[in-house]
Amino acid sequence: MGCHESVELRCPTCGHTLERLGSREIGGNDADSGRAHAYWCPSGCRGGQPDGTFEFAECPMCGSHDTTSGPCVDGMEEVECNACGAIARVQCVI
Repeated sequence: MGCHESVELRCPTCGHTLERLGSREIGGNDADSGRAHAYWCPSGCRGGQPDGTFEFAECPMCGSHDTTSGPCVDGMEEVECNACGAIARVQCVI
């Protein structure tokens, strides 16, 4: 079982479990590629994305969506995985 299979992401505003909408590829090559996953809050809380969703980068080590991203610098951001503790640099989630 991968790290991401047992984690429920919570809305930072109300605490409800976020519901997954889908994912998309990010990055242009193997060194900086990954996936971003969009979630929405069933209570109606708005996330930071223009469409109101919450977006999380996928951990390149274990596949968890339970990640925290740092600021985007020169097109790259640092992603810390809350599931396995890995820290990786990936292309910014836009």
